[in-house]
Amino acid sequence: MRALRIARKMSLREMQTLTGLDRGHLSRLERGLAGASDDTIRRCARALDVPTAAITHDDLGRPVDGPSMRAQRTFSS
Repeated sequence: MRALRIARKMSLREMQTLTGLDRGHLSRLERGLAGASDDTIRRCARALDVPTAAITHDDLGRPVDGPSMRAQRTFSS
């Protein structure tokens, strides 16, 4: 998610404004220190203007592995 945000030259503060999520929580998500609910994934995808799979899967379509992706593995659009 961080790579997508940086590619769009978006700060965490802007992401916070667009998602309504706490900036600290967004930072923890990006660092893999927090999990994400379905709603959080949707909000972030909307803010980044990408499909949810861009956040939950790698470039080959495989689910992203790591602590922050546990909730995302069962996410359905």
